Amino acid sequence: MSNTYSLLFYFLFGKFTFSQKYNIFYSIINIFLHLIAVGG
Repeated sequence: MSNTYSLLFYFLFGKFTFSQKYNIFYSIINIFLHLIAVGG
């Protein structure tokens, strides 16, 4: 459940925050930060 939530969160957030150019780069950073925040 945690994985699905983080995936949806980073996908929607990244899509609505930056353009498609920075979407990929931002998504990777977001996942990294999310993993560190969750602790796993």
